Amino acid sequence: MESVTYCGWTWPTEVSWDEERGECVSATPGRRLYYLLVTVTLFFLPVAIMLTAYSLIVWKLWISQMPGERSAANINAQCRAKKKVRAAF
Repeated sequence: MESVTYCGWTWPTEVSWDEERGECVSATPGRRLYYLLVTVTLFFLPVAIMLTAYSLIVWKLWISQMPGERSAANINAQCRAKKKVRAAF
């Protein structure tokens, strides 16, 4: 007969008595903290950095002026284009 090898996490467990349920309740606060930190580090932090970067890019492009000679027609065309973008949002 072959032996089966199992490889898994072993988290410290806190066992306490729950008066309302009338039973023992086990909790693994270390596991919860670990997964919270992993989620924040691998998901929320990169999303926040990307949102900040894209916001700065959009802001920089929004306030910039078209290069080259500026005439009243070009200024009006750029203003109309910005209004169209605002209406899209």
